[in-house]
Amino acid sequence: TAEVGPHSDIYAFGCMCYELVTGQLPYNGRSPQQLLIMHQEHAVPRVHLRSGLDLPQGIEAFIQKCLAKDPAERYKDDKHRHLRRRG
Repeated sequence: TAEVGPHSDIYAFGCMCYELVTGQLPYNGRSPQQLLIMHQEHAVPRVHLRSGLDLPQGIEAFIQKCLAKDPAERYKDDKHRHLRRRG
């Protein structure tokens, strides 16, 4: 098993962002075991924004990076603030 650390928080944040912008969970399993396997082994789901949302450009890429299976491919810390609104 992998260690829990900041990379786990980034993944969890990505899951929350995914649900906020799509209205769905990234994975839907019939059991906790199936859900766990989906998070570990299934491809990162595409982000399909709910209609009517006005979100910064790049939100899909941001969420995809947060949900990367390999923790080394996720953001390392909060210095990657790609979601700033531009006036």
